[in-house]
Amino acid sequence: MQRLRGVFGAIHDLTRASPAFRMGGAILFVLLVMALASFVAPYGPTDRRVVPIDRPPSLLYPLGTTSLGQDVLWLTTYAIRNSLIIAGIAVLISRTLAVLMGSISGYIGGGVDRVLSAFTDSFIVIPRLPLLILISFMIRGTLNMVQLAVLIGLLTGHGRRNATARKCSACARKNSRRPPPSPAWAPSRPSPANTCRS
Repeated sequence: MQRLRGVFGAIHDLTRASPAFRMGGAILFVLLVMALASFVAPYGPTDRRVVPIDRPPSLLYPLGTTSLGQDVLWLTTYAIRNSLIIAGIAVLISRTLAVLMGSISGYIGGGVDRVLSAFTDSFIVIPRLPLLILISFMIRGTLNMVQLAVLIGLLTGHGRRNATARKCSACARKNSRRPPPSPAWAPSRPSPANTCRS
């Protein structure tokens, strides 16, 4: 409970002190509200000819309608919801792979570290956006939302996060191999500082 109060206190302080934080929070709130609104939409995302076609923005249709008879506002809510779902799955997959591979390469080291480093560095130099466009064009019509999120997560560059996890693992291994403390009769000497930082 005390930790939760600390989190809300930090958010309150950031809201008061940082205009950028307030702006970002407002944008995130609007996106979440629109994403939740898609669950109560009166039309499905593929429904057509449910509203008058080619209407300009008005009180009844705030963003207008399309030539297929679709309300642009409700289409936007579906698009935001799908984008957030895809982004969440992609981030979860990419971060999990990055931490897992970085921890393995940092703990084992040697040839495994070099192979995994070369593998992850290859994803850094690959232009991901054109590659995603090409892959989606080649297999369009067969990808669903979850498969697209998995594809994005697998192609996301893991280099920086991999290096951070690898460094943390190497530091933990180094610290675990420190010599035992000197006996009480031996002259005291300062212990080496832990210079490992993430």
